[in-house]
Amino acid sequence: MILSLRTLIILVVSCFTLNLTAQNNLNKANKKYELSDFKEAANLYNKFIEDNANNVEALSKLADCYYHLNQFTEAKERFEKAIKITGFQPQYMLSYAHTLMGLGEYDNAKNWFTLYGEAYPQIGQHFAKACDLAKQRTVESPIYQIENTNLSSFRSDFSTAFFGDVVVMSSFYNRIANESAENAQKNILFLSSLDEKNNPQKASYLFNSNLNKYYSVGPASFSKDGKWVAYTKNNFRDGIRQISSSGLEMTLYLAEVSPDGQWKNEKAFPFNGTGYSTAYPSFSPDGNTLYFASDRPDGLGGFDIYKSQKTAEGWSFPINLGAPINSSGDEITPFFDGQKLYFASNWHEGFGGYDIFRAEKEGGNWSKLFHLGTNVNSSRDDYGFIFDESRNLGFLTSNRPDGKGMEDIYKVSKSLFNEKYLITVIDEASKLPLSGVNIDFTHCGQKIVQTNAKGQYAFQKEGAFNCEAILTKEGYAKGYAKIQSRGLDALNQMEILLQSVVDKETFVGRVIQTADAQPLSDIYVTAYNNGNGQSTQVQTDKQGYYSLLLELNQGYTVKFSGVGYSESQRVINTGNGEDKSILDLTSLLASSTTIPTSSENGAGSNPLPPVITSVPDTTPNTETSTGTNTSSSSDNNLTSGYSIQIAAVPSNAQIKGSRYTKAENIGNLYIKNDGKYQRVRIGVYASKSEANRVQEKLAAAGYTKAYVVNESNKNETSTVSTGTQVPSSPSSATSTNNYYVRLGAFGNIQNFDDRGLRQYGDFVDYQKGNLTIRLINTGPKVGRARVVREKAKEKGFNGAYIVVKENGNFVKY
Repeated sequence: MILSLRTLIILVVSCFTLNLTAQNNLNKANKKYELSDFKEAANLYNKFIEDNANNVEALSKLADCYYHLNQFTEAKERFEKAIKITGFQPQYMLSYAHTLMGLGEYDNAKNWFTLYGEAYPQIGQHFAKACDLAKQRTVESPIYQIENTNLSSFRSDFSTAFFGDVVVMSSFYNRIANESAENAQKNILFLSSLDEKNNPQKASYLFNSNLNKYYSVGPASFSKDGKWVAYTKNNFRDGIRQISSSGLEMTLYLAEVSPDGQWKNEKAFPFNGTGYSTAYPSFSPDGNTLYFASDRPDGLGGFDIYKSQKTAEGWSFPINLGAPINSSGDEITPFFDGQKLYFASNWHEGFGGYDIFRAEKEGGNWSKLFHLGTNVNSSRDDYGFIFDESRNLGFLTSNRPDGKGMEDIYKVSKSLFNEKYLITVIDEASKLPLSGVNIDFTHCGQKIVQTNAKGQYAFQKEGAFNCEAILTKEGYAKGYAKIQSRGLDALNQMEILLQSVVDKETFVGRVIQTADAQPLSDIYVTAYNNGNGQSTQVQTDKQGYYSLLLELNQGYTVKFSGVGYSESQRVINTGNGEDKSILDLTSLLASSTTIPTSSENGAGSNPLPPVITSVPDTTPNTETSTGTNTSSSSDNNLTSGYSIQIAAVPSNAQIKGSRYTKAENIGNLYIKNDGKYQRVRIGVYASKSEANRVQEKLAAAGYTKAYVVNESNKNETSTVSTGTQVPSSPSSATSTNNYYVRLGAFGNIQNFDDRGLRQYGDFVDYQKGNLTIRLINTGPKVGRARVVREKAKEKGFNGAYIVVKENGNFVKY
């Protein structure tokens, strides 16, 4: 009996000791996990799980460790074990969905993103949509060819840079004899020469001989003259993905490069800071602009891309490049070749992980994004892209699973033919061009675009492109444009006829100058149907003539506008079409500041060019456009027209204002209350096409179920739970938490030239004596306000500054 009792005591003590040891092991693993030491944490979690196979916390965190170690198959296995037991927290659900996307399991990933979206709709719905596009686009034929290089080893090799005729890289591979154990675990810079076929030779010696100073360095960038280097000091660890959740800490430095390659006069970039990283530098070709990425708190998301100008006093305060380049996610590794900006993003729609994009300017602003397509991009992390057009030579970093090590360096080249396409849409009966025709490329993995005032849409594409687009316009039968590549550096033109399904007649008018009755060419004439809000736009020819195809027995408001002339408008009724003189002559007064109107952007916006040269948003077999930086703004005087409904909430329920913060930055937010429902809307807009574009912006911001409605009488106001006022009138849609940019004081606001600034936010006016003070509502982030302020100065508003609203008054920030 005594022996049995002793045995029992030993068993109890042993179990207690085992449990205590297991808990200690779990605590140690969690500590390593919190420090982002995912390798060691994974080892400890595995030991713990040997005796605790059903511990969901350990399984979930082990899976997340594998996710950060780029071991996606192992991550999936552990995530699924955790799911079978009790499920796991939303933070791991998101990692699991990204793991599935990284494995190319897009349907399964979409299901989990959708589930995650029930709690976090903006993120979940965004990536669910990205899975659909990835399925469509990963089967495209590539235009870029890639091959692994001698720069890759079994360890992490990353972030190339051009330095004259050689290539500089950063690597964890120890190529130095008699290196200390500590330093052997750090990444350093190496260089490699190129052979006659631009293939890099195996990196075999250290780039900089100062061994004590340049450990844990990279990426770097060199000025074209070779006299300056900008470089990142990092805390990267071999085998751990270089993503923001890996606990990255980086700072930026600059130094002079001596003729023998040594660095001297090292200085920290003046806008480094504590609590955030500054990294991934890229000099402009002239060396006067430094592009870089930072997750400083005034950004739009995580890591954003900024630029700083070299001045006589040093480097200027960084400017955030803003949308559409920066997003709610991370944008890193910029590379500017003098015209185009390449960068990597884990938010813009791609194949998974980081994908590489190209941004181009239009009208002086970054406005077009292009996904670089298959081969360059994979379902894993693809970043660090550099490219020299003159040599058709580039490099990228990728941790795709068919590589030699953790991160590998790939050589990039691309096909050389560049085919251009021009679609012209005309009315079959009148042979007049049709503006505002929707050209739907969505079934080819693209978005919907529109014809301009001349009935045209133009784009260009590198590589083959075959697609049948669907053409629609209200009042017309559906049409089709079969686009087929010819594989040439040539213009591929097509003319599409649309047949009207309503009674229309052609009415001709002429525009002349008031002072001398001379004809005015290139004047925009926009006819708004007063019944349904539809619009059509044309331009006058050299003799001042124009033709409008209008519906019969309809009232129209016809607006006339052009650069250098005061805007004018007239109201007509087409009747039965017999009176062809209803337009007759229109004279315009000369004025130096009037802005021409555009049916695509709404009255008062910049005119469309005769041919828009752009690539559709997601082009098969090519780099694909992911958006434009267009804008729409509601008319403060409109109480009827078109609005976009975001949600409908029962009248007795409280509206959660935090859900509509991003919507408030896109347009004027208000509530229409019919007694049964509180309908949260953005508007009001004069034309449906303008409302459609705003609806697309809302969808991109996460409001995927928003849709366009007819607004007949906007008359109710409500207060959301966050205290933000949701007004019934756009003119009152100003938040005390928002930042504004004051553009100036104007005697006659009618002659105000926005110079393209309307895209950055809604204008807000107030009177001060006989002057009108005009501001731009830039939203709740001061970082965006700083960007808009600098844009305003670039546009000629030299006195622009930031203001906030305090106690009902605007005061300087």
